[in-house]
Amino acid sequence: MGQRRRPQPDRLAEGSSQRPGRGEGGRAGSGLITTASTGNAAAALAGLCAAAGRPCLIFVPASAPAAKLAQLLAYGATVLAIDGTYDRAVELCLAGAAAHGWYNRTTGFNPYMSEGKKTVAYEICAQLNWEAPDASS
Repeated sequence: MGQRRRPQPDRLAEGSSQRPGRGEGGRAGSGLITTASTGNAAAALAGLCAAAGRPCLIFVPASAPAAKLAQLLAYGATVLAIDGTYDRAVELCLAGAAAHGWYNRTTGFNPYMSEGKKTVAYEICAQLNWEAPDASS
């Protein structure tokens, strides 16, 4: 069996048109990808950026759980703990992305994220033959 080669970061970052949540970030700004999160979306982004060799900057409220912050740091993300709420972290993330040309993948503001979730919902419904499961049992 042939040796498996790990894809080069540039090839991962370019992605494909079928996965714009990953691919669009490869074509934007300085190459830095940013988000505001309380932890879960940020962990996914930090892991992907680590695998792709891409820098990421994550804005989190200072009240985010320490375990989630540790996960982000373990992936090598730059984490900015913001005094204030999640909404304040989003505001600063949006401002930074606009000012510096960073790719912002914050779910509520990035149309590719919403489209991806819509596609997943569609696929689940199709696999269930458009019938809701019985939730009473």
